Formats: sequence, C-alpha cells, structure tokens
Amino acid sequence: MDKQRLNIHLYVIPICNLNCIHCYYEAKNIKFQIKELLSIENMRYIIQTLIDNYDAYFDIEGGEIFLRDDIHFLFNSLDKKYLNRLTITTNGTIDFDINQDYFKYLDEFRISFEGETHQIQKKIRGINLTKPLNLAKKLLQNQIMPTIRITIHKKNFDKISNIIDFYSYYGFNKFSFYEFISVGRGKNYKDFILSEDDFYILAKEIEKLDNKVNYKFSFPKQRSKFFKNYLNISDVSSLTINYNGDIGVCPWQIGQDIFAKFDKNSFLDNIKKQNLLHTCSYCSSIRITNA
Repeated sequence: MDKQRLNIHLYVIPICNLNCIHCYYEAKNIKFQIKELLSIENMRYIIQTLIDNYDAYFDIEGGEIFLRDDIHFLFNSLDKKYLNRLTITTNGTIDFDINQDYFKYLDEFRISFEGETHQIQKKIRGINLTKPLNLAKKLLQNQIMPTIRITIHKKNFDKISNIIDFYSYYGFNKFSFYEFISVGRGKNYKDFILSEDDFYILAKEIEKLDNKVNYKFSFPKQRSKFFKNYLNISDVSSLTINYNGDIGVCPWQIGQDIFAKFDKNSFLDNIKKQNLLHTCSYCSSIRITNA
C-alpha cells in the first residue's frame, strides 16, 4: 500500500539574528528566553518516525537553524535515507563548519536572498548580499549546490530573469521562489503584495524562462488562473511541528491550530487520528518547475 504524502515544517529554534520585515514566523530576538526546546533525540525520533510511516518530506527552519549549537548532531546522526528527504533553510549569516558530510545528502540546502542587489537585501533583511553569497560560494567549492531561495514581492517581481542571471554567473543552478504573504511581520508591509496586474507580468516572465537552470515556483491556489501548466499539490497533507513541541497543521498558523503536544508515547497515534489535508489561501498549492 502506498504511503500517504506528507509535507512537514519543523521549526527547530524560535530566535534569529536578523529582523526580516516579511518574516511570517515572527522569529524572536536572540535575547529571547527559550523555555521549551525539542531535544536532538526527540527531533531525530520525529524525523525517523514520520519518514518510516509516510511519504514524508521536511522543511527544517528557524528562526535561524544554525543558532542551535547542537544542530549538526541531529543531521550527522541520521542515515542517508532520512537526509534525502530534508530541506534546510538558512539566512547565510551564521559562521559554522561547512565541512559537514551530511550536506551532500540533503534534498536541498537553501540560502535566503531577496534579489540581485545589496539595496534590496538591505531593505528586506537588514544586511547586504556579501555574507550569504560567500556561504553559497564556499558550499559550491565543496561540491554542494545550494538552492537560491527568493521571496517574490513588489520590489522584485519584474526582475526574475535578472536575479537568475546574477546568481547563475557564480555557478548556481538551483532556484526556489515563493510569493510574499501578508502574514506575521508581513502584515505591516501590505505594499509588498503583488496586484493582479503584477502577477500577470510575473507569469509571463516565468513562461519565458529557459532551462539553463533548475527552478521551482510555489504559489497559493488563487494564482492557478495565471498558468496553463502547473503541478497541483493541493492534495498533499501538511504538518507543522514547532520548536517547543506544539503540533499543528498549517505552517502559516503556527501556534493557532495546535492539536497535540509532542510525546513519544502518543506521537504517531495523534498524527494518524488527525485530518492533515489542508489548503488555505496562504499555503503553496501549485508549483511551476522545470526540475
């Protein structure tokens, strides 16, 4: 019998060293006092249990994941068959030992950027491109191809080709794009939301992209009318596990739809009893990709 497909967001830490204006997670300042935190052992159990029982893929995020000093212990303790189903996302500004064997087995190693200029990176993330770009270059030198992860918004929607050309120049050929959603801190920046006319321009630009790089665009269901060909992913079940063990469904409603607290003894039973099929106006429901 085929396993049920399941996409899981696992947030390993609530703090971040940046204060990005569109952070839907509303990550806390690094001085925030963390009272509860899933252990490495518990996160390993979560990953192994869900992959063993579902056709599961994980997005592992923060906050900033590399602010957890012990995060490498988690990934280094996992077999390749588990690592192959993990995507990790970083802002690229935290120093760590990049000579980690597990990197080459991950599904994706994403580094977040806002565009191809220092100005746009500074406006959204409060930093310039230098540090995350240097991390991406170092990974490439180590034969690890990072994914350039971009949020599409009012300031860059008409520059997709320029963005791809800029990073392609350095040898990067994997790109992942997501639309800005007015959630979390993003609620204060509604002028970043794409209008219908903006999205029409964006869709036309996507149609003209060539196949020199691998790209993946993920959008909410209401954007399907702009595309003739897309992958429908609205029937994929969803699960969200927060750093403190709270378990919910929608990654855009962290802490609002909790149905269980992590406990090894009841974890899998709690998941199996819950209806995990979920599509809201924020969740990615369609995908345009050439990969």
